[in-house]
Amino acid sequence: MSFPYIKALTINDCYAYQNLQVDADPDGLAFKHIILTGKNGSGKSTILKSLDLNFGYLRIKGPQEKAIKNFQIFISDNPNSPNIPNWQSQLEMLSQVNPSFSTESNYFLEKNPNYILHFFDSKRHLLKEAVTTVTDNLEFEKALSGEKEIVLSTRLKQYLVNKKVAQAFDQIEQRPLDQNQNFFENFELILQTLFSDKTISLIFKRNKFDFSIKGKDGEISIEHLSDGFSSALSIFLDLMVRVDLIRQNIGDYTFEVPGIILIDEPENHLHLELQYAILPIITTFFPCIQIIAATHSPAVISSLPNAIVYDISTQKTISDWPLGCSFSELMLRHFGLENEYGPVADKIIDDVKAAVKDKDRDKLFSIFTENEKYLEGNTLKIEIENELIRMEAGKLVK
Repeated sequence: MSFPYIKALTINDCYAYQNLQVDADPDGLAFKHIILTGKNGSGKSTILKSLDLNFGYLRIKGPQEKAIKNFQIFISDNPNSPNIPNWQSQLEMLSQVNPSFSTESNYFLEKNPNYILHFFDSKRHLLKEAVTTVTDNLEFEKALSGEKEIVLSTRLKQYLVNKKVAQAFDQIEQRPLDQNQNFFENFELILQTLFSDKTISLIFKRNKFDFSIKGKDGEISIEHLSDGFSSALSIFLDLMVRVDLIRQNIGDYTFEVPGIILIDEPENHLHLELQYAILPIITTFFPCIQIIAATHSPAVISSLPNAIVYDISTQKTISDWPLGCSFSELMLRHFGLENEYGPVADKIIDDVKAAVKDKDRDKLFSIFTENEKYLEGNTLKIEIENELIRMEAGKLVK
């Protein structure tokens, strides 16, 4: 299937950094995911917000060049308009990043309903809105096409209720169960993967129009999920709704919906194991969606084989070697830390170096005993013990 993906990003102006080029398709063969890293304040989130603004104009007005020209015309024709400051800031943000697509950008205008372009910001979570009745899906269809301004994430539970009631009527009226049943089967598979529990099932509380998740450790309402699971689930459920609506629109439930999603800090609130898993889970269930993510997590940058990692601070691109690295090696080679230890261990290391330099066995032994509670079970303890052994043997190695 041919669909547009971002093959390069030109970062025109991102505060301290200008004129950067991120090449995500050097061979011109297939899309790669893009993972942006860099120090706080380097502009990762700003880049995603600029891309999101670009996506908005692609949906309704055409490519960036046309939008910028329209902005400039409006500003020059209406210099005294009270809206100028807002228009000026949007123009500046729109111009910060220029995405290059693998196919003509008018694809987005011609096939708007059949393609996902969406931004998941760092503050995402499942909103706990009350559902009191069943509704039709017209508001969701309008939101997907950009015709109506609602945020799908605020209405995800409503969509689940609508689907569950539709599934019940399928059974009552003896209609084919495939589309609605498959939706919930796939949702349970995602839940089982996220929770690492193959017994997980989704329970519908029909008297409350609510859902709970039942597994080997018990049952919990969706409303009471931890921030980490709520953050992750908001992404998956949002994508499931978008994919489901597009498949309904074209009447093909086998269609692998393409698209581009932006995720700011996918690791937010997640345990390290789930940080490593979240992007691969997305690519497994949504194989034709390109991910552009901004992260500080070594687990995230080492999780995807089909990705390039671009560090804004160093202006360097890497692709394959993070997949074979330990997290400590990534912290040294990519994130720029001096060593893999924390501040307490750093102080111990400095004291040990001074004692070794002075050949002061008593001092070294004192460091060992005073800090033993910090050394249990780690390699630093072994290194100090080896230095003590060398000193005892009279074979100090400087």
